[in-house]
Amino acid sequence: MKVHDFSIKAENLPMHELNGLQARIAESKDLNKKGIEGRILWETKKTIEIETKKGLKKIQKRECVFEFEVKGKKARIDGKIIEARPEDRIKIFAKKIGRGA
Repeated sequence: MKVHDFSIKAENLPMHELNGLQARIAESKDLNKKGIEGRILWETKKTIEIETKKGLKKIQKRECVFEFEVKGKKARIDGKIIEARPEDRIKIFAKKIGRGA
């Protein structure tokens, strides 16, 4: 039986909840959103709410590429990949890993 390490890392970030992580919008279809950075307070199926120095910003996942830093490594994630409820996303990625074992 293969043992998997599910601890949060840059490589497996999409399968984790993002609440509490620092994030920056690296790319966006809406140029006004590019560069927004702060801490993720809440994540839904289609949006992420980021607490910034200028207040709370609600961001559509699909429109953006997000950049995170986890344990000293940067991870860029297309919002389309994480456009699901966090609990469903975890199940989706866990199933993919299970098939590869």
